[in-house]
Amino acid sequence: MCIGTCSGADQTDQARVGLASIVATRLIRWKETVARKVLTNCPARPKTITSLGMNRLAYCLSPYRLPGLHTMMLTGEDVRALWNGYLVLWHPAVVRQCAEPPRLASPYDHEQPNGPHVYTLPESPPLFLPDDWEERVRQAGGVSVRTGLERAKAQAEVLAALDTSVRAQDDVEAFYGLGLGYALLEALCEGMQHPSVLATADFWTDVKAAAETEDGATRRRLLQAAAQRLREAREALYSGTVYLLAVIMLEDLAADTVLDVFVRMDVPCNVVASGELVQRWAKENADTWGLLRERVLQERLELCVGPWRERPDALLPVTSQLWNLRQGMALWRELVGAEPRVFARRKFGYTPAFPALLHLLGMHRTFFLPLEEGVVPEYRATTVEWTSPDGHRVEAITRKPLPGDDPLTYFHLAYHLVKTIREDTSPNLVLLYKGQGCTELVRDLVQLQSLAEVFGEFVTATRLMNEVPIGEYPAPPGADEFHSCYLDDLVAAGTADPVSQFARHYRQRRALDAVGTLAALWRALMPPDTDTRWLARLQELESALESGQDVSLGLADFAQEVMKRLAEKLLSRAQKPEPGHLMFNACPMARRIVAVLDNISTPLPSPAKATQPLSAGKAEVVVEVPGLGFAWLPNRVAPGTLVAAPKTKLADGRILRNEFFEAEIDEQTGGLRSFRDYKWRHNRLGEILAFGPGSDMRAEHIEVVSTGPSRGEIVSRGVILDGQQQCLARFRQCFRAWRGYPLLRLEITLELERAVTLPQESETPYGAVSPWHSAYVARWAWRDPQTRLFRALAGNVYPTQHTRPETAEYIEMRTPFSRTVIFTGGLPFLQRHSQRMLDVVLVCPGETARTFELALGLELSEPGQQALEWLTPALAFPVTQGPPHIGATGWLAWIDAENVGLVSLRVPPDGSHAWLVRLQEMRGMATECQLRCPRNPVRACVVNEWDEPQHDLTIQGDAVQIFLGAHELVQLRVEFS
Repeated sequence: MCIGTCSGADQTDQARVGLASIVATRLIRWKETVARKVLTNCPARPKTITSLGMNRLAYCLSPYRLPGLHTMMLTGEDVRALWNGYLVLWHPAVVRQCAEPPRLASPYDHEQPNGPHVYTLPESPPLFLPDDWEERVRQAGGVSVRTGLERAKAQAEVLAALDTSVRAQDDVEAFYGLGLGYALLEALCEGMQHPSVLATADFWTDVKAAAETEDGATRRRLLQAAAQRLREAREALYSGTVYLLAVIMLEDLAADTVLDVFVRMDVPCNVVASGELVQRWAKENADTWGLLRERVLQERLELCVGPWRERPDALLPVTSQLWNLRQGMALWRELVGAEPRVFARRKFGYTPAFPALLHLLGMHRTFFLPLEEGVVPEYRATTVEWTSPDGHRVEAITRKPLPGDDPLTYFHLAYHLVKTIREDTSPNLVLLYKGQGCTELVRDLVQLQSLAEVFGEFVTATRLMNEVPIGEYPAPPGADEFHSCYLDDLVAAGTADPVSQFARHYRQRRALDAVGTLAALWRALMPPDTDTRWLARLQELESALESGQDVSLGLADFAQEVMKRLAEKLLSRAQKPEPGHLMFNACPMARRIVAVLDNISTPLPSPAKATQPLSAGKAEVVVEVPGLGFAWLPNRVAPGTLVAAPKTKLADGRILRNEFFEAEIDEQTGGLRSFRDYKWRHNRLGEILAFGPGSDMRAEHIEVVSTGPSRGEIVSRGVILDGQQQCLARFRQCFRAWRGYPLLRLEITLELERAVTLPQESETPYGAVSPWHSAYVARWAWRDPQTRLFRALAGNVYPTQHTRPETAEYIEMRTPFSRTVIFTGGLPFLQRHSQRMLDVVLVCPGETARTFELALGLELSEPGQQALEWLTPALAFPVTQGPPHIGATGWLAWIDAENVGLVSLRVPPDGSHAWLVRLQEMRGMATECQLRCPRNPVRACVVNEWDEPQHDLTIQGDAVQIFLGAHELVQLRVEFS
């Protein structure tokens, strides 16, 4: 018999077996059909069939997946609905019924449900599923729930669909945290292009056991075990530390805030708050503040020290900036009882010289982030060594923060982790929380972090900078790398006088510093045991000014008191009882002071350069006064006394001139037609007034008010017309030049016929309506398109090409042969047009001031000194005797380098027999100089803002030897016997 053949009996057996198989298959299909019909007729039955519960799976159907290699353009509603739909499947009541962890799945894979599963469908975006899909789910024994933007509502609907409820002991938020971690781990593995090593079965066993147990401690232990498995799976991708920095900004210490969640779960975080805000917290929330203070001392919370008040510091004088920073730090020390470690501010307030200010305050670490609207330099590294122009350095955190309140951040969190792991030596992420409330995803992340540090470790800024090496050592940044949106922000907030408030502050601050200088000169002349309690008034005025109050009246009274005491000391040994006036110069450079004096009946002798009689026995006098010195002038002189009597006219027709410049007024517009020197004679600048959208300036009357001998003055009056030749405003421009004075002063007065409002259609390049397009401006123009512009910030000068170069001090136009300076007088907002025009904003929406002052200068060797000088008020005091025994003029202190500016000269707060001197090098070149004093000092040293000695200085007789680096800002303490 052949091997390949078979008998007839065998064939019969095979046929029987095949027939039996067909019958069995048909019987099974018939049973499935009957079962489906039964389930269709009894839709509630699956809820009572407990045998199906252990075989359930949970799916969140969405067309999106958490990305690991790229970002996606989604709306916040889409992402919130997705997270809510997915995370409610991690509710303990759902976990107890599922055999595997919930998953994100495509709706196309589940058009035909294949079991008694749980489905959630985010309402946004709409899903494309069969019309009878929900019917199919019921037929398969499953449940489906549509989830929206409210997680509590989605949770309630899922529990209702499963006919279950929440146990009182269920730690629901911890389960949601695990769900967040599980989803992010899958995306992280995809982004790292590495298979997941998570033991999913063991992980799910721990999660289910935690959901089923009723013992709280056991549940916590099991949840921590499950989270630890997630961490071990992540460490297979990257085993090093990933630093997470939570930066929190909030207004109130209320319950259920982001800070409350972090502190309650004992997760390290960083809080950014001003001194004013911290003081309010300590006063209004004593219990919560006590807990925060305890966390700070335990180094579990970094309460970053900030300025006393958040304000536009970048456009304020250096002395104001230092006061604000010092007050904030002093208040922090008082309330916390420790030394601050890291500086941070909530709003933009940085300048290139900011590290130098922090150095004076003893701070060496800072956040360098655009936390609010503003532009700062961007760096690739997490931390950089930020260097100021004078060479002082601070360590700065520069990592761009991710918005922690935005659900998109958590949708892309795996991508951000992949990016930092691949690109950074020490991977890290910064999460910024601005909202007052706390979103569910923040709670989920903090809950996951409290179980195990799955995706990284939340740390304080101090620890981050201790452990993460500095990544970049860039050169000192320029001024154009910093820019604020102060004008837009102030107008949008409805702040009164968004422009003139800076000019007013600059003038009052300069007057305060000048009076403080005279008080210090008086203190050096007096014996050590002199009563100085009255000087406390100066600190009160300073606090009021920096708090935003108008101190002009109080400051005038205090100035009179200071000048009276100083005059009494200077004239204590005067020989003649001759009435006159003492003029004081609070600037380190000799200056010509213009003052209006009473009871002047004759032209005055030297040091007066010109005397111009006015009405009622008054006279305007131009006086040469030594730097940090005085000049005495009599009220009258005897006939035949030699006096200055210049004959040349300072104003003739439409021309103003003095020894330094010649200015011509345009007869058509009433603006400045030309401004020129006597050497080259070419026009440097022209000026008109304009309205933002477009206007035409027309003069109606030009008159010569004064031709001399001390002052030349021309006044032009006219109108500003719109495109339809309708009157927008009336103007008055007053041009003044004084004999021997290097600046042309311009006083502008506007009378608006229409209120200034924001435009409805014009938009800024940032996409929002802006006051820059609806403002009255002083528009300047020059001829040479190759002219380079330089602007001053905090006493330093920087080249600028910015379209809106902000400066409250001055802007300089340079060519190879000339230098022309516009002193803005505290008006900080400027805007360039093409290469040859520049606007100074005067009136914008919300501005109530109508009079503004500007100044022009040519070929000034030290424009920084001149910027301080022209804002310093004339300090004159009537006396009944004189001159002083040392002569009609003299100096009380002297700095022998013209490029060294005297920022401030003060008596220490305790009234001791000493000076606190702030000096700044203004030319950008290292300088060795001397500070000469009215008496021999016994000690001189460099100190910081807390009056703590840094190193001693050499003293030679009455002089202190000082070395200043380029652009250096330094504070000295000079003690007298």
